[in-house]
Amino acid sequence: MNVCCLAGGRGGKLVVLFTADLHSQLLPGSDGRGGAARMATIIERQRENAGQEGAAFLLLDGGDIAMGSIFHTIFPSEAIEYRAMARLGYDAFTFGNHDFDFGLEALEEMFRSAHSKDSMMTFPALLSSNFSPLSDTQDPASFDWDFTTKGYLLLERNGVKAGLFGIMGENSFDVIGRDKERLRHTDPVQAADNAARELRQMGADYIIAISHGGTLNGDDISLAKNIKGVDLIISAHDHHLLEEPVYVAGIPIVAVGAFGKHIGKVVFESGRLESYSLLEVGPVTGEEPAMAAWVDSMYTVVKGNFMASTGVSPDDTLAMLEAEAPKRVAQDGKMPLGSSIAASYADAARKMLGKDAPEDVIGIVPYGMVRRGLQAGAVTARDAYEVLSLGENAGGFTGYPLVYAWLTGDEIRDLCEMSESIAPYLEDTRLFFSGVEYSTRWLRIPFFKVGKVTVNGKAVESEKLYMVVTGEYTARMIGLLEKESYGILSAQPKDRQGKPLLPGSLPKLHTSQGEQVPEWRAFAEYLRSLRGSF
Repeated sequence: MNVCCLAGGRGGKLVVLFTADLHSQLLPGSDGRGGAARMATIIERQRENAGQEGAAFLLLDGGDIAMGSIFHTIFPSEAIEYRAMARLGYDAFTFGNHDFDFGLEALEEMFRSAHSKDSMMTFPALLSSNFSPLSDTQDPASFDWDFTTKGYLLLERNGVKAGLFGIMGENSFDVIGRDKERLRHTDPVQAADNAARELRQMGADYIIAISHGGTLNGDDISLAKNIKGVDLIISAHDHHLLEEPVYVAGIPIVAVGAFGKHIGKVVFESGRLESYSLLEVGPVTGEEPAMAAWVDSMYTVVKGNFMASTGVSPDDTLAMLEAEAPKRVAQDGKMPLGSSIAASYADAARKMLGKDAPEDVIGIVPYGMVRRGLQAGAVTARDAYEVLSLGENAGGFTGYPLVYAWLTGDEIRDLCEMSESIAPYLEDTRLFFSGVEYSTRWLRIPFFKVGKVTVNGKAVESEKLYMVVTGEYTARMIGLLEKESYGILSAQPKDRQGKPLLPGSLPKLHTSQGEQVPEWRAFAEYLRSLRGSF
């Protein structure tokens, strides 16, 4: 596809390959796409072609390198994702919100582990121009920012000077799940303008913003509208795939989706953006042998840790599904996989609480917490884990623990309203329930769309308290309901007697041995009880 639109820089030919939101996906997904060894084949071929053409070549990533597969379970100690990037020859990347899911100390341990284990490797530059740990409080972040991070970078390749800088968007910063209070986030527009100006003064031919902001939520659209002197915005965070560049105020925005299923390719020449294409990483792509062998060796390490931490092998079969259960929302807003996950939460609560469980237990999971679907056939413990792989629990293993609280019938209705009114614009907020059904009045304005609401077949009672079970992260996000609805909707988690619970104080589900129940483990046990389909 030829684009042939004016870019701001001057220089020779520059080939830019980019990825984003890889989320620890070093192996092909359940659909047979992606995988580091296949990526290596494509990257090396493109690097070689660029060299033969005399073009400059860059390999960049938009952040969220971690959190999404079994490999991230040893993120701090083995640094598999970062070490894979070095082997693939990445030049630079920026932070994503999920790269902080284990906290600042674990992030620093990850970087130091990588450099220690692969001391002879060249690691990509980490660029962050509007985001850093606080250093002026009584509890400063311990993360050694200067050890890893730069605001911007000028790279010269084959006579072409490429200026690069990293940006974290407002939406990304808002959803950081851990140590957010120890981080400083400044205005993306001002930071981008400053970085672009400095890079232009340094003689950059092309200036590229690597932004973990997002296009669907508007962060990178707003960025493009308000900055100057940038030739390209690589957009990440919302897993959006752009088959053609989106031009905003003359700046092209590109996005490559997630999980390494595609590699984006942009070609500049003589100040012009000549072409943009998507390179599919599919089953027909051959695996580069050295990378495949290294990934296999890392899987052996991960498998041993998984078994030691959970008592099960990631390869153990939990169930046989007769049909696929994709992460895909139907036109009516339903997704059987989401409803089944919610049902697994309610089922776990009944089992763990026994006689203390009320008659009505409602499970809730948002679309954004569901990381992948399930294929037909054998479903393993690894599959269950990777469906719900985010977060960490007190047992030291990943997976947000299940928590519970009580909401009134009116608040349950408000959650349904949020799902109907906000999800069309921000899909991750769509909620899937167990035990709750509601009708939708499609012609009504947002926040007034929900009609009849039932709980286990009975009309919801406005003042009655209903027990709700969800993941710890989701429970924290319920507090954003009032903000997202401009004060129209609200929900305040309460104890059984109706007394409000403070953020972070919701009780957790525990086994008889006193262990927390993570979301993925509840789903895994639910899968064991299935007889072929949801």
